[in-house]
Amino acid sequence: MRLTRITGFTAGAAVLGTIVVSNTHVQPQAGPAALQQATVDAFHIVFYVCAGCAVLALIIAAAFMVRGQMAGPGRAPAVPGQAPGAAGSDNQTADAVAAPPQ
Repeated sequence: MRLTRITGFTAGAAVLGTIVVSNTHVQPQAGPAALQQATVDAFHIVFYVCAGCAVLALIIAAAFMVRGQMAGPGRAPAVPGQAPGAAGSDNQTADAVAAPPQ
């Protein structure tokens, strides 16, 4: 997990840095104001790329989300709309909380 995260950060910084450098085209005689404006414009492109990646990640996450409670070892899948501790539930902890001993 740690290696994947480090690799992702490194690749992301390299790609975004490459986008900034490739979109900063200024002649040296243009002066510092032109270089500053070109850098700002390049970072706008980078922010649009990051926003697009965030929207794509949101769509992918929403597509893979599971509604309800996931089944664990030895448990039946949760039925949508069925409250924990309802009839037919094999969750003893939820049954004990729902109906205290008398």
